[in-house]
Amino acid sequence: MEVYKKTNVLIVGAGPVGLTMAAELARYGLSVRIVDRSRERSVQSKAIVIWPRTLELIDRMEPGLAGRFIEAGLAVSDARVFCGEEEIVHLDDINAAVAHLLDGLQHVAEFVAG
Repeated sequence: MEVYKKTNVLIVGAGPVGLTMAAELARYGLSVRIVDRSRERSVQSKAIVIWPRTLELIDRMEPGLAGRFIEAGLAVSDARVFCGEEEIVHLDDINAAVAHLLDGLQHVAEFVAG
């Protein structure tokens, strides 16, 4: 006889954003299941950035942890996105408690997170 545990939320992807989402949802009492294609940590990045709000949530989970992510990655305070020759996005005023987009290697972020 198999017993199934009810899961409130299924998160696809165990990168920094997926793990942060899982931790936040669990903090509010929801049961979470995380699935990822890989069984091991990746040496390739699957995400371009960790967004400021994610860094804020990471820091709320463990004060100072966002700083460790920023030290391990590349803090970006200005970014432009182009489609061909046309600029379609310009982020030059990031207004957040942790005012950085974090561009870094995903495997470094996973190592920092433990």
